[in-house]
Amino acid sequence: MKQNGFTLIELMIALVLGLIVTASAILLFLSGQRNLALQHSASLLQDDQSFGLSYITSHIRLANLNNNLSIIKPGIAKSGIVFDQNNFPDGVKVAEEFDTEYGSLTTNEDSNFTRSADIKNDQLVIQYRPAEVGGFDCAGGKIESRHQFVVERYFIRIDTNPASHETESQEKQVLACAAGRYRIPEETGNTTLDSSFYGKGEVILKRVELFKVRFLVQDETGKKYISLEDYKKLTPSYPRILSVQLAVISRAAEPSNDNAVVLAPKFKLWTDFEVMLKSGQVRRYLRTPLVQTVALRNALGDR
Repeated sequence: MKQNGFTLIELMIALVLGLIVTASAILLFLSGQRNLALQHSASLLQDDQSFGLSYITSHIRLANLNNNLSIIKPGIAKSGIVFDQNNFPDGVKVAEEFDTEYGSLTTNEDSNFTRSADIKNDQLVIQYRPAEVGGFDCAGGKIESRHQFVVERYFIRIDTNPASHETESQEKQVLACAAGRYRIPEETGNTTLDSSFYGKGEVILKRVELFKVRFLVQDETGKKYISLEDYKKLTPSYPRILSVQLAVISRAAEPSNDNAVVLAPKFKLWTDFEVMLKSGQVRRYLRTPLVQTVALRNALGDR
């Protein structure tokens, strides 16, 4: 009696085909998982950036609030952007090193990016007189008087509470804000900027590897954007500042093993400003840039 069945060769072919189908399914699953992880990291990163910059821009819009002059530039007392001691009224005492360390100058904190040379992070200092009591400054301090100026400093520093895998200094950088106050000095009186302005402040956005600032200025030739570094070189004929443009490049919280994450990515923040990640990175991270423009509403009059 003849028996029906599979030969050994047929079984082997069926087994190989089954393994191929299974391997394809596993690869497809793993690829989907990697893509999902990347999309999740990108989503969290963009949410963090949007929240952090939205918080900052809401405060920067207050710059020059309740000032008797709408002009913002160096040399103007109570100017909404603070470059040095000359932007404070007479009688306001500040730290001796204010002009070299605490004004709107390039800070000493190196970024994780380079062009033709390494790029330093910027620092932005603003001041305003509150319109009402009950609000909070950028560091969470309650505003309890209208008869004072609030001074806020946005800068890059090292995180004091990094994640366990963040072992390199560039992995620990955060965008922070420190705030201080000084009361409006009487005609012949003196007042002092609070020491809290010089402290570590509060973290606004973690894992920030580049923080740059540029201004929209207006002079006899019209309006144009100019970097903070180039603006400082225009002494003594500084044009007035109409708006501030902030740019950050931050990274995801967790490193990635996906080769789709480029080791040395390039980012174009502005038309003429392209940066590249420094070589020799110890881990792969997803990174993304974000640029935000803030119109200084309190600097648009008398033009």
